Amino acid sequence: METIGFGNLKQDAPNGIAFRGGQRALYFGGQVVGTGVLGGEFDPYDYFYHLRFLEDFPAVRWWAFGDAWTQRIMVKPSRGEGADILTGLVHFGDEEDAGLYVIERAYDPYPPRALAPGEQWIFPPWVQAPLPGSFDAALNLPLRLLVARAVTAALDDNWPYDQWMTVTSVLDRIQAPQVITADVGLAYGFRIKGLPTDLRQALCELQGLRADN
Repeated sequence: METIGFGNLKQDAPNGIAFRGGQRALYFGGQVVGTGVLGGEFDPYDYFYHLRFLEDFPAVRWWAFGDAWTQRIMVKPSRGEGADILTGLVHFGDEEDAGLYVIERAYDPYPPRALAPGEQWIFPPWVQAPLPGSFDAALNLPLRLLVARAVTAALDDNWPYDQWMTVTSVLDRIQAPQVITADVGLAYGFRIKGLPTDLRQALCELQGLRADN
């Protein structure tokens, strides 16, 4: 079994990256499984925002964030809660573990900046994406993104309702920069409620890291 790298601060968890002066140690299961190859010291915010761990541990192919969740999910059909809101359930692993998803129509033009030539406004909806009850790791951004993609895709018949589908929140290192995107609205056509649209910013802020630290 290949080592899974966790792209988060170790803190009190058994998995993650510990900063020790000018070096970083990668922990998996409470044991050091790698030492960073990049020279010099890094500000933790800059390090995680720019996904420098991918360069620091080039031998690690698989990456997770907060939790490595590989299981099945089932999206239930949504129902209207007024003109602009749809709600439904996502089941995680079995019928007992379910969370409410909410899709809200958005009316604010996006992106919140001047448009480039040829660019048009879009109106990406807000999605409340639940997590498994027993593995409620807010830092598991890939799983939150995956759930949001599933419930929005189901509206266009691009994801099946009432059918178990196996998913994983573990990313190939090549996928990580595209999944942990700097603009989820433009990349995926929706926004995740409660998170910045910049998922790299979210990765830092969920760990208590700020750009001015």
